[in-house]
Amino acid sequence: MATNGIDIASIDQNGTPDWNTARQQGYLRFVGLRAAEGLTPDPWYPTYRRQLDAIGMPNFPYLLMTANLGTPEDQARKVLDSIGTLNNHYFPLALDVEGSRRGLTAAQWLGWIIRAKRVIEDTLGVPPILYSSRVYWMDPEGMNNLPAPELTDCLGWWKLWPFPVRSDAIYDPGAVDAL
Repeated sequence: MATNGIDIASIDQNGTPDWNTARQQGYLRFVGLRAAEGLTPDPWYPTYRRQLDAIGMPNFPYLLMTANLGTPEDQARKVLDSIGTLNNHYFPLALDVEGSRRGLTAAQWLGWIIRAKRVIEDTLGVPPILYSSRVYWMDPEGMNNLPAPELTDCLGWWKLWPFPVRSDAIYDPGAVDAL
């Protein structure tokens, strides 16, 4: 059985999500908050984190890794600086690894993921969650079935996306509820 959760990144003009309503309607059990994309902290992360903490909603930060921007170690350190101290209702920090590889081979990109994982694990004492999809690890444009024994201790947050790859996002609540 799946547990409903969402991920969210900064917003410019859409206002603040109604966390209480989403929780009361049963659509929300946890929230992944983008804390940084590459080397850029997400400006809404601290606000969302405070709002969710205030209502006791489990949440966790994630780093959307960006290939060929600094180093993976730089990106891991940047997100760690951005999140500050995590308290006991947080999940571990997550690495969102499905972004563009920007010319890196699958093997090179896997090396980036492993290097960022090491920095995070060394700092926090626990491995990060891998935010990904099952398809990404099999897809030739993703990880192309590369073995990754260095990542076996990472929990996976596998997103459910039963629609064709590269299809438009689904905003119809009826379609989403049916999943």
